[in-house]
Amino acid sequence: MNENQQGVKWGELIVGILFIILAIISFRNPAVSLVSLIYFYAAGAIVSGIVNLYTRHQLRQVSDQNYTVMLIVGILNLIIGVILFFNVEIGFLTIPFLVAIWFISEGIGLLTSSSLVGFVSPVGRGLSIFLGIVGIIVAISIFFNPLSAYFTVVFLIGAYFLFSGIAHIIRAL
Repeated sequence: MNENQQGVKWGELIVGILFIILAIISFRNPAVSLVSLIYFYAAGAIVSGIVNLYTRHQLRQVSDQNYTVMLIVGILNLIIGVILFFNVEIGFLTIPFLVAIWFISEGIGLLTSSSLVGFVSPVGRGLSIFLGIVGIIVAISIFFNPLSAYFTVVFLIGAYFLFSGIAHIIRAL
């Protein structure tokens, strides 16, 4: 165990488990109403935003860096979660774009936190970088072709939640 590691990071672990559950739901029931999935994704975005803000707060206590990107990512995740949760109709019509923005913010968050993960696990650092890039690429593809993304959004979201959930669990341990 690395000396810098201080035990299980419960927020990261909870987000990782939540994201993997969301992935399983997406893969097992692709015909499930997108409206019902919007609530699950909203909860995931809100929890992820809270964890990002909490992690930023914790990092600022032990580091001289500002971590502004983590603040922005946390706020974006919270905004997206609230939009999806309280405006299901808007969420249904705009989900490809909201998901793309969320994937970009998560991808940037994974890329910026990869240096911190490198202190604990070189494999985790590489995985964070890889998943951050994949998330951004998936988001860009959604922006360029939202109609086709609308039909495949459940699969894309499921795949990204699975990989992102694994990354969160690795960071937690």
